[in-house]
Amino acid sequence: MRPYRGLIAVTLFAVLIDNVGTLLVPTMLANMVNTGITTGDIDYILRNGLYMLIATGMASGGTVLGCYLSGAPGRQRGLRYPQCRVRQVARTRG
Repeated sequence: MRPYRGLIAVTLFAVLIDNVGTLLVPTMLANMVNTGITTGDIDYILRNGLYMLIATGMASGGTVLGCYLSGAPGRQRGLRYPQCRVRQVARTRG
């Protein structure tokens, strides 16, 4: 477990970014409806729409990064494609 501490920390941070971004979008939408639509402020609606797009991108990036990093130990050990590992062993023996 010791060699993976940094990877675990970065993966958990990516998952945290994913969750924060995912939970932020409905909150921003409710705020946009309560403030922007009731007052008819188009600039406020467009600005918050842009912020929502950024939050969605942040959540998507956190998801992709978290999934990629969580599979990194398996890729390092050759667990994803075991047939490649078998070929490597066969080459070193023969």
